[in-house]
Amino acid sequence: MYRVVLIDDERMIVEGLRRVIPWQDYGCAVVGTAEDAASGAALIRELRPHIVFTDIRMPGQDGLTMLAGYPY
Repeated sequence: MYRVVLIDDERMIVEGLRRVIPWQDYGCAVVGTAEDAASGAALIRELRPHIVFTDIRMPGQDGLTMLAGYPY
């Protein structure tokens, strides 16, 4: 099972992705969500997901900058 993290500053988007996509059909499980880049980066370090879906434009720090700072 692939671990998935969803990161978006709009809670409605995160909940929509979580509910609408049949994650189990794709061998995935949403293991965490975050509403900004700082908490998203912390969640990625903690949970070490296989897949990250992130908003690119978020207040404070954008999703691409957040991922660029993550040590793979």
